[in-house]
Amino acid sequence: EVEILSGFIEKEMLSVFPDKEVIDILRSFDDKGLFLYVLSGTPKQELEKQLNKWQISNCFLKVIGSPTDKTEGLKSILEESGLGREELIFVGDATADAKAASSSNVRFVYLPSSAKMTSGEVWKKITGLSDLERYV
Repeated sequence: EVEILSGFIEKEMLSVFPDKEVIDILRSFDDKGLFLYVLSGTPKQELEKQLNKWQISNCFLKVIGSPTDKTEGLKSILEESGLGREELIFVGDATADAKAASSSNVRFVYLPSSAKMTSGEVWKKITGLSDLERYV
């Protein structure tokens, strides 16, 4: 059952392979010295596998995936990075992301996807990572 789920997740993640522009933007953020983390509801092992496959794992200081709760993940990022809450921007695509950002008192940038966001406080809404460049 776990292998089936793993295969399904991998197939889904491959269907959203980041284009060259997204990869270039992530690398430019890394080159600027920004602290980049992955915080996702997807299992950590699957995230790491895909980031390695896409050759962008070195852009991120840490990957936090399921089963870690997103609020706990944000707390961990704040503690490890030494950043203040006002310095952290959480980019997400779902209500759970907005709620975690709100309960952690960090800014939330909404990047719409196939996930639905039904409620939550949004600091900014963007249509792509290139839009994020003006806020960092």
